[in-house]
Amino acid sequence: MEVLDPGALSLLAPALLPRVGVPLVPTRNAAPTERTEEDRAMVVLASAPVVTPDGRRLGHVQAGVLLNRNLGFIDHINEIVYPQGSLPFGSQGTATLFLDDVRISTNVRLFGADPSNRAIGTRVSQTVRDAVLGEGSTGWTAPSSSATGMCRATSRWSTAAASAWACSTSAFSSSPSPG
Repeated sequence: MEVLDPGALSLLAPALLPRVGVPLVPTRNAAPTERTEEDRAMVVLASAPVVTPDGRRLGHVQAGVLLNRNLGFIDHINEIVYPQGSLPFGSQGTATLFLDDVRISTNVRLFGADPSNRAIGTRVSQTVRDAVLGEGSTGWTAPSSSATGMCRATSRWSTAAASAWACSTSAFSSSPSPG
C-alpha cells in the first residue's frame, strides 16, 4: 500500500490524476483543517521481476490499483467482512478506507435526498483520529462520526507520507434489508 502525492502519481499514472481528488465534506466533530481536498492517491502496488528463461533479470513490471473512490473494492471488502446472514436481522455492515482522517472509499451513506450518495470526503471525529492516528490504536472502538453504530479500527498502515486505516461497523437499521 502506497500513498502518492500528485507529483509522484503523475510520473507513474498521469491518466489517474482526474480520479484522485476527494473534496472534503464539512464534518461535525472532525479536527479543524484549512484543507478543502484530499489530493493524494492511495494505491495497492504489486511488482514482479521480468527474467529470461536462463534466469537473467531484465527488469520488473509494476501494477497498481487506485483505492480513492474505488467502490467495487470497498463493497467487496464489506462482503468479505459481513457475508450475507452474518449479522442480526435488520443490521448492515459498513466498511471505510481512510487516508489520514478522510474517507476516500466507503459504503456508508450520507443522510439526505439521494440514498446512493456515499460519505466519501467526510472526516472521522477528532476522538477517533487521536486514538488511531495519534496513538496508533487498531483495536479501538468508538462511536462512528457519520454512521449509526460503532467504528472499530481494524487495520492500520503507515508510510512516511501518511497513515491509512480501515474501519468496519455493524449498524442496526430501522428497516429490514431487502431480500
